[in-house]
Amino acid sequence: MSYRIFLRILSLSLLFIICWVQIAAAEIFHQDFSSKEYCDTLNTTAFWDTTSGQLKLHPFSLELVGSYDTPSTALRIEVLGPLAYIADEYSGLVIIDVIDPEHPYLVGSYDTNDAVDVAVSDGVAFVLDNDGEVYVIDVTDPSNPSLISSVNLGAVSYSLEQDGPYLYVAGRWGLTVLEVTLAGTLVPIGNFPTIETFDLTISGNYAYTTSLYGLKVFDISDPANPDSVAGFSPPGPTLIGIGVSGNVLFLSTLTAGVGAMDITDPLNPVPADVCGLPDFGYYMDIAGDYVYAVHLSGISVIDISTPLEPTLMYSAELSPEPSDVEVVGEYVYVAAGDGGLQIFRAAHPVIPPLPVGSNAVTGSCRDIDTEGNYAYVGCGSFGVRVMDITDPAFPVQVGHYDTDGFVNGLQVSGNVAYVADGFGDFMILDVSDPTSPFLMGSYATIGPQANDVAVAGDYAYVSDHNAGLYIFDITDPANPDSLGFYSSSSEAWGVEVAWPIVYLAESGAGLSLIDVSDPSNPDLIGSYDTPGVAVDVVVEGVVAFVADGSEGVHAVDVSDPSNPNLVGTYNTPGFAAAIAVDLPYVYVADLNSGVQVLDWSSYTSPFWVADIGTSGQAWSIAVAGDQVFYGVDNTGFYSAQVWERTRDIENNIVQSVTLHTSSQVDRIKLDTFPTDSIQWEASADNGANWEVLPMGAWHDLTIPGVDLVLRATLQYEAYRHYPVCDSMMFELEAGIVSVLISNIDAAAEGSSIRIKWDVVADENIRGFNLYRTGDSGSLAGQLNGSELIPAGQRGFIDRQVQPGILYEYTLGVVKQDGEEVLSRTVTASVKIQMLALEQNYPNPFNPSTTISYSLPDRMRVRIAVYNPEGRLVKLLLDRTMSGGLK
Repeated sequence: MSYRIFLRILSLSLLFIICWVQIAAAEIFHQDFSSKEYCDTLNTTAFWDTTSGQLKLHPFSLELVGSYDTPSTALRIEVLGPLAYIADEYSGLVIIDVIDPEHPYLVGSYDTNDAVDVAVSDGVAFVLDNDGEVYVIDVTDPSNPSLISSVNLGAVSYSLEQDGPYLYVAGRWGLTVLEVTLAGTLVPIGNFPTIETFDLTISGNYAYTTSLYGLKVFDISDPANPDSVAGFSPPGPTLIGIGVSGNVLFLSTLTAGVGAMDITDPLNPVPADVCGLPDFGYYMDIAGDYVYAVHLSGISVIDISTPLEPTLMYSAELSPEPSDVEVVGEYVYVAAGDGGLQIFRAAHPVIPPLPVGSNAVTGSCRDIDTEGNYAYVGCGSFGVRVMDITDPAFPVQVGHYDTDGFVNGLQVSGNVAYVADGFGDFMILDVSDPTSPFLMGSYATIGPQANDVAVAGDYAYVSDHNAGLYIFDITDPANPDSLGFYSSSSEAWGVEVAWPIVYLAESGAGLSLIDVSDPSNPDLIGSYDTPGVAVDVVVEGVVAFVADGSEGVHAVDVSDPSNPNLVGTYNTPGFAAAIAVDLPYVYVADLNSGVQVLDWSSYTSPFWVADIGTSGQAWSIAVAGDQVFYGVDNTGFYSAQVWERTRDIENNIVQSVTLHTSSQVDRIKLDTFPTDSIQWEASADNGANWEVLPMGAWHDLTIPGVDLVLRATLQYEAYRHYPVCDSMMFELEAGIVSVLISNIDAAAEGSSIRIKWDVVADENIRGFNLYRTGDSGSLAGQLNGSELIPAGQRGFIDRQVQPGILYEYTLGVVKQDGEEVLSRTVTASVKIQMLALEQNYPNPFNPSTTISYSLPDRMRVRIAVYNPEGRLVKLLLDRTMSGGLK
């Protein structure tokens, strides 16, 4: 007997859906082969629109994974390393450990009067109260924050930003600038009076603020004398939140949504398109090609891959009303007002990274920095190359500047590029027009080669090989002036600044920590001698990651700068030359072994997860948004996708609901158009066994059955590859059987498991056998013993079970002639009611032992072995586990 079922999906395009297939979710079947159509929603990522007759796809989703109810009202948030710092209105500064986002917990707090914002840098938290009080709080021990100093500005204030040794505060009476002194006190040094400024951001030598009356642009090249140089007054709506990406400013309003503004020329900001929000917009954060904006009723995600044309991708309601958002790696941290801290997963790692694009750049590709839609590449003797990375699949060189030396390192801030030009000078380039960079100023260094540069506020820090560390005043970019100098004990290579500490990778001397709070008198305050050749350093929170040549990567705890200590290490296969950090992942340019990807979610126990082979030596690396960019010596500039912000690429399968047939299905034929890169599978036993279906040909099922389900899997072939399925048709061919097991299921019932079934038979049956297997997979025999379960019985209770073990049950229907027909296998377990760690067995042991433990539910598990002195011997496990006996 043959049946024909038609399933048509009209004009279905999987736009924005990368590595996630929803095609089979269009579950329209002719139930029992009648004309009645039905549709079932598989999950929150797809739904059937009966008006248009189309499958609709959500192009983005945020998954709530954890939360913490702060004592008061969470208003603003900053996340640094494993800690979230929250300005919690009436309870002040609240510090929460978020290294496991599913289980955040309180670490410490410091009570202020009316906290409205927070900024954190190198062990110091700056907390702003609404009444204008600014606190400087020592958080090197986050469990015991202590006050260093405070100052009252005497006016209602709303937000602050730190830039090097300066704090910028937006409040009722305009923009105020404070300097952080050597002793950690705050001294107001500048002010520009305006009315009611709400939020601010710093980019290069400019501060941008929002207010009741629109946008104001301040020239802060002289922080003591901020000067209003430009502005924009929108017709009506008040501007609240602000963010900058490259040469584009994004502004949220009380009524209109999020608007884009071209600030290529900061003195002449040009408004572009506006993306509507569901209601009043508040603060925002930017990650890669996305703006995350909180508003009165929730959070919205805006696509800014075309920066001047922001497009709303996703909105979700949150309760209570949120006020601020911060994006770090794969997680979105929301200051959710009376709801405290809420943590969402917005991205999933692409493991291994997916190669995306490349460009054959001439030169050595010794350093990469990104700013907005551009990557700036230090190409050795070929100077600086500017790559347009708007489409990472097709990076295009759009500009260059040929220096006289050998570019080893560079950093871009706003419209300025700071260049360590090897055998030449320290150079400052104007890149306001990335297609035509030009020299603004330079300074001839003393050493044989300038290796790297880091910038904070008005200062640039240049590592100059065996000459040491230079500190430059860059207030006037045309005339950089040498202020201070630190003579290193070895060759100075990589440099990083988290003011007031400069971290110097000093070749054979390892990591040096230099206090630059007095730029004219830098002072070594701590060091850690790594075993290899320290050539690069990146600081995340209180951990410095050091690329240590042939000794791999070392993580150094710098929470106490005077006493840095090693917390974790991973020895890469070759020579670790450069690193980029986007926790929990560390990306290493490892010369002859290519790009190595390390999972550093546990600081003490990093492990390798993937690599990207290169045809030459990998010298440089940078991570920005969802891509990692790396340079291969004399080969080119490359990009690879490392984050996916639309779907869970680890679970890229969607399946239909079960179609119950009236007789056994033996064969199936499937036709789809187009076939594209979608793999179709079928199961006739309700998903217990899957078989790949060839297109347009009959397929004999290895395991026939009556519970038919289809599923589709996207073959992840290329970056931004969107498969399409316009229509599909399948035919079934059924055999003739005399016994049909129409249903069987098993479920926990108290401390036992009940198995139930239904049978349709054309002849009398003798009875049933019920078989059980445990977690070891061994057959436990017939639960019914030597006697058949009576033919009229439709259930059985298994009382001989242990909590936490998953049991498998198979029903055998015994016909009169003795032939036995087996059902599909069903599973069930009795839930463990308590957490327990059992005695290891054997004990004592040699050479091995088994440790058993029981989990009542899914939770984070850490099992470690310590010696009698309390020192860690080995970490056995540190991850989230499902409930059950382990």
